[in-house]
Parts: sequence; structure tokens; C-alpha cells
Amino acid sequence: MSSEDLKIPFTNPVLVFALVLLSILVTPLLLSRLKIPGVVGLILIGVALGPNGLHILERDASIILFGTVGLLYIMFMAGLEMDMNDFKKNKNKSIVFGVLTFVIPFLIGFVAARQATVQIMIARILQPLNTAKKITLALPEHVEKEKGFPGLVETILQLAKSMGASLTIFSVERSYQQFCAIMEKGNTSHEPVFQPFHQWTNLLTIVKNMEPHDVFIAVQARPQTISYNNSMEKVPRLLMKYINNNTAIVMYPRQA
Repeated sequence: MSSEDLKIPFTNPVLVFALVLLSILVTPLLLSRLKIPGVVGLILIGVALGPNGLHILERDASIILFGTVGLLYIMFMAGLEMDMNDFKKNKNKSIVFGVLTFVIPFLIGFVAARQATVQIMIARILQPLNTAKKITLALPEHVEKEKGFPGLVETILQLAKSMGASLTIFSVERSYQQFCAIMEKGNTSHEPVFQPFHQWTNLLTIVKNMEPHDVFIAVQARPQTISYNNSMEKVPRLLMKYINNNTAIVMYPRQA
């Protein structure tokens, strides 16, 4: 092992794996003495070691692989513990519960977001985000005039970078050009694909071009703001009707 391997952030896969494994084993044991749940401890150690903490670990391909394996393991264990006979007996209750746990939080978040002025993101996640191959982004007309548009662009680009996903933008040409101008200032390597888009009621045209692991992001606006239009009132219903097999994210830019 060379001195290069010991430079922070660690890039050597063996060191990364050893540190992750040590954190998983030791952190819950230490925090259990403080009566802190192990899951909370793992989240805290992840923040401490990650790019926003001590930056000992980078969110590279190996970390993404560990995350994917962990999620698959959780789903596998859930499948092992599922009692199909019990599920069949209570299938109606299970379906109703599943629908309500999505619809109610989504609608509450949608209503609350319209009253705030800060940037807000409401997400319905159906697949691990690191498995996404493409982000399909729908921008409303005049969104580039919103005060929070630069911050919105930065957030979307960070999402695309962390997922390792390509970016397709449905918007009017002016909004797309402003998006690219902000992107170029940040020296981002993404080369988004442009698709003309004008009406939210034409959401079905976007869905036809989406693959199962694509992520859909709909940028919205609050009433009485520059980029708001009445067709946005239909977006929650359209999302639940047409985007029911993909991860969907609704974003509101800062508008104050």
C-alpha cells in the first residue's frame, strides 16, 4: 500500500470497504450505550465521513455499489419475512394502506410547498436513485425569471451527478438556454438533451419516452408568481395517473 492510498478522501477500494465495514460494526455498539438507535448512528457516521463532513470518503462508484447492495439486501430480507397467506387475508387493507401512505403525504407536501417561498422538493421514490440512467426534467415557461432559478439548476445538476444520470429537458427554448448558461458557469460536464414542451396537459408525451428506471422531475410554481399557469393545478392528478411506475420529484424554486 503506497502513501497515495492513504490520502484523504480514500480512493483505494480495500480501504474504503474496510472503513465502511468497521463503521457498520462498531458504530451501533458504541451508540447503544448511549441508548441511540443503531440506524441513527449509521446515518451520523455517514454524514461525518462523507463529502459534507470530514470528507474521508467520496461518493464514488464503490460507495454507490455498497448502497445498492444494502438496499437490495433490505428488500430481500423483507421478502423472506413476508407471509403471503397473511397478505392475502388482508390484501384490501394492505392496498388501501399503501395508497394512502403515498397520496396523503404527497398532497400535504404539495399544498404546503405552494404556501412557502423557499426551494422545496417533494419526492415519491420507487427505485434506488443510484440506479437511475436518465433524469427527465419538465420546466414551466418563464421559470428562468424566478429568483431561485440558479439555485434550482444547481440542485438538479447535483442530483444528476450523484446519480450518474443523463439529463433530458422538456421546456421552451429560452428556459433551456438559460439552464445551459448557468450550467456552463459551474463547469458542469453534462450535455442535456432538449425537447420542446409547452403545456402540462401534454404530460403523456413525456411519459412515452421514459424508461422504467428514469426519474421524472416536474418544476412547479406558486400562484401569483412569474412562471405559474393554471394548468399546474392538474399536475398532482396527472403524476398519479401517468407517472406511476417511476420515481417522481416535484420541485418549487425559491420565489422571494
